[in-house]
Amino acid sequence: MREDQAETATVMTDRRDRWLELGLLALTAVPVMIMVVEVLRSPMLNFLDFWSMLGNATNDDGSLHPSGLVNLHNEHPFVWPGLLFWIDIRFLGGSNQALGMAVVLAAVLMVLVLNRMLPKDLDRAKRAALTMVFAFLLLSPSGLELFGMSMNGVHGLSGYLPSVVALLFAHRGRTVLAVIAAVVGCLGYGSAFPVWFAVALVAWLRRDRGWQIVLPAGLGVAVGVSWLLVKRAEHLPTPDKPLGAESYLSTFAETLGSLWSSVRDVAVFGGVLTGLILVVLVAGVLRDRVEDGAVRRAAGWAGLGLYAVLVAGMVSLSRINLATQLGSTSRYAVIPALAISALLVLAVLAWQPSSGSTAFAATAVALLTFAMGTKAADTVRANYPDQNLLAIAVRVEAPRTMAELRLEPISALKPVRALGAYPYSDSFRLGCGQELGSKVDPARVRPMPDPGAGRPTQGHLESGPLKGDSAIRGWAVIDHHRPECVLVVDAQGTVVGGGIAGLPRPDVAKTVGTRETRSGWRAVTGSDVPGGSVLLGAGGQFYKVTPAP
Repeated sequence: MREDQAETATVMTDRRDRWLELGLLALTAVPVMIMVVEVLRSPMLNFLDFWSMLGNATNDDGSLHPSGLVNLHNEHPFVWPGLLFWIDIRFLGGSNQALGMAVVLAAVLMVLVLNRMLPKDLDRAKRAALTMVFAFLLLSPSGLELFGMSMNGVHGLSGYLPSVVALLFAHRGRTVLAVIAAVVGCLGYGSAFPVWFAVALVAWLRRDRGWQIVLPAGLGVAVGVSWLLVKRAEHLPTPDKPLGAESYLSTFAETLGSLWSSVRDVAVFGGVLTGLILVVLVAGVLRDRVEDGAVRRAAGWAGLGLYAVLVAGMVSLSRINLATQLGSTSRYAVIPALAISALLVLAVLAWQPSSGSTAFAATAVALLTFAMGTKAADTVRANYPDQNLLAIAVRVEAPRTMAELRLEPISALKPVRALGAYPYSDSFRLGCGQELGSKVDPARVRPMPDPGAGRPTQGHLESGPLKGDSAIRGWAVIDHHRPECVLVVDAQGTVVGGGIAGLPRPDVAKTVGTRETRSGWRAVTGSDVPGGSVLLGAGGQFYKVTPAP
C-alpha cells in the first residue's frame, strides 16, 4: 500500500515537473518575440559608429577594404563588426533592422550556450527555469540599444558571444577550442579581453593539466600588454572634475547592477549586492575545489561570474570619463545579465532548492529585471525619429543636417550609394504613396486651417520660410489625429523633401484642446524652396501649410 502511494506521488511529481518545464520553456520564447518586434519597429538607417567603422572597412566603390579592419575603434578591435557591416550594405540592403535580427540571433545563441553549460544531472524543470531567466536577462529592454541600434549589438556581442563559448569549452576541459573562441572574441570587441583569466580559473577549478591553466593566463597577459602598447584614442573626453576611488567603484557597481534599476544610486546598490553575492558563491566553489565532482559542475559558472566582474571593471577603468552617462546604458546590459546568470546558477548548485522554488525565483528575477528596463528602452526609442529624418536628409543631400544628426564621416555614404543600399534603395519611403521627384495631384490638396481651439484639423509652420538644409518644423492635427506623412513640395507641387510626424507636443494639445499629444513634425529639404510649402497627409488627403511671407 505504501509502495503504491509512493509510486503515485512520484508519478504526480514527475507530471507536475513536466508541465512546469513546458510552461517555463514557452515563457522563454516571450522575450525573443518581443525583441523581434522591437527590431522591426526600429529605423532602417544604421546608427552612429556604423558609419565610421564602415568607412574603414570599405572602399568608395563598395568593395571590402581588409587592411582597414585591423585598426581599433574607440580602443576596441572591430574585425568582425567591420566585416558584418560590409556584408550588410553588400547583401542585406544596408538595413539596421537586418543587423538587429542578427543581434537577436546572437543573443539566442548565448542563451543556448549557457543552457549547454548547465550540469547534465540538474533536473529538467530547474534547467528550464534557468534557461528562461537567461533569455529574459539577455534580451531585456534594458539592452534595447544592442538590438534597436544594432551597430552597438554587433560590436558588443562579437566579443561577448565568443567569450561565453570559450567558457563552455573550458567548462568541458576543451582548452584548445576555448583558446580559439577567445581569439575570435578578441578580434571583435574589447569585452573579450578578460575571458582569458576566466578560462584559466575554470581549468584550475577542474584540476586540469598545468598547461591548460598557464596557456590562457599567459595569452591574457599578452593581449593586455599588446593593447596597452597600442596608441590610445585621443577623442575620448577627459574628466571634468577630480576623480576619487569612489568614482571608479560607483561606475563598476552601476554597470554590474544596471538591470535592477535605471536610477543610478539604486543600480549602484544592486551592483554592490550582486558583486558581493557572486564573491560569496565563487568563494564557496574555491573552498570545495578539493571535491572534484562538485567543482566540475560549477567551474564554468564561477568563470562566468569572474568574467562579468572583470568586464565591469574594464568599463569602470576605461570609461570613467563618461561614468555618469555610460555606466547604466543599454550598451553594457550584457554584463549584468551574465553576472546575474552566473549568480543564479551558482546559488541553485550551492543551495539545491526545489524545482518549484527555483522556478519561482527565476520568474521573479526575469520579470523584475525585464520591467526595470522601461526607462532605458524609452531612451533608445527616443532616438528613432531623428534617425528616420536623417535618412531623408541623406537622400536630399543636406550635409549640415546630417552632421547635426551625427552621421559622420559623410564620406562613408559613398560605398552605400555605390551599392544602392538604404537609403538609396527602393525600400526608402516618404509615405502617403509619394517619393522624391513625384508630383502631388492638386485635387488632393487643401489649405490647412489656421490654429483655433477645438478645430479637428489645424496646423502651423513654426520655422518660417522653407530653407534648404535647415530645420523645418511645426505641428498639425488632421481630424484630431497626427498626420500620416510630411512632404516638402516646390511651387509646381514636385516633392523635394520630406519629414517625420508623431513628435511629442503636449503644449499644443493643451493650447488647442486636442487629445493628440504627438502632433509635432519635422522636415528637411536639400535647397531653398521659393514658393514651396509643406504638405501633411492623412487618409489620402493633403493639407498645405504655407510659410508666412
